[in-house]
Amino acid sequence: MALKSALMLIVAHALYKAGLFMVVGNVDKAAGTREISQLRGLRSVLKISFFAAVVAVLSTSGVPPLPGFLGKEYMYKAGLEVSHWAVALMVLVNALTVTLVMALLIKPFTTRHQGEPTQVKPVELNKGLWVPPFVLAIISVLATVIGLGWLNEQVIIPGVTTIAPVSTPEPVKMWHGINTPLILSIVTLALGVLLYKVYPTLTTLLDRQLSKMPCANRVFDNLLNAMVNVAKWQTNLLQTKRMSVYGLLSFGALAVLLITHTPMSLSQFAGR
Repeated sequence: MALKSALMLIVAHALYKAGLFMVVGNVDKAAGTREISQLRGLRSVLKISFFAAVVAVLSTSGVPPLPGFLGKEYMYKAGLEVSHWAVALMVLVNALTVTLVMALLIKPFTTRHQGEPTQVKPVELNKGLWVPPFVLAIISVLATVIGLGWLNEQVIIPGVTTIAPVSTPEPVKMWHGINTPLILSIVTLALGVLLYKVYPTLTTLLDRQLSKMPCANRVFDNLLNAMVNVAKWQTNLLQTKRMSVYGLLSFGALAVLLITHTPMSLSQFAGR
């Protein structure tokens, strides 16, 4: 079950994540920014990108019959075989994912302009920018609606039997009736929508708490500067531009390796 879940998630992830990346690229090229707070009402210009984003977000959220739904369904099936705590963590993480992709879709594309409208270029006149995400969106819809049999025969079952040769996996099915994984999928969607409703409050509280903590960018820059300083010190110590020192270091390191990795003790070596 876990292997089928992993393979189905890989397929779903490849389709919706690639589509989202392409849509974000179109947004950046059209508006000159990817800052979500600066983007408003892009749907009127990026119509095809909006369609691709909708399909990708629905799949990411686990809405049937898209691949993301099957991936999460089988993830919950596999999780229930292991631990209820693991399933609870999955529900929370997936709900947060639903919240984030809803923000990614709603805020830039459907929110009305506030103040100065976002200046957008009609980049979808270039077919090379809208065709790839559109094709991925269509494949996402068709992959599980009419292509689930092909996925089972060519991807899921061969993948499972390759990883676990003694297993006899059953094909992935779209509908298993009303069961616990389906209820968990519904709970995940509902929780994600609820979290999106309180999204502004959550972000305000989060910003307030994060302001009390060290800035991640500053910490990273300090660590990087420390590494550079250590590298400069090491370079100045070892790179003396004298062949005698280079030779001493090389033969010294070789001697240490020979002594520490020799299969016999020094006393035995001396005796021989």
